[in-house]
Amino acid sequence: PSRWEAKKIAYLTKAIRKGWIKVDQEEEKPSFHLIWDDDQTAEESKRMKMHIPPPPTILPKHNESYNPSAEYLLDEEEKKAWELLDPQDRPFNFIPRKFDRLRKVPGYDKTIEERF
Repeated sequence: PSRWEAKKIAYLTKAIRKGWIKVDQEEEKPSFHLIWDDDQTAEESKRMKMHIPPPPTILPKHNESYNPSAEYLLDEEEKKAWELLDPQDRPFNFIPRKFDRLRKVPGYDKTIEERF
């Protein structure tokens, strides 16, 4: 073989030894399965086919942060205007507050109701 062919062969042997190139083709498993096996596997296959993923949660906005910047905090006039609005007409259902640490944020009792 020529010099270039020898280099190519050397590269291929090195790649095969290091596992970069797979020589042995893996045998494919049969894609069929038993329809009437036993009840347990039938139930498992039903559950696997009936899986419905949960809806994706909405990512929080800047004003929902525990430490929002000053532009997202409401001043007294905005708070009064927010409280006068009907709860359905409010742009968000909470008043943004600033906490210096995440562990100082109080728990929220309506989390499950609003997320789901």
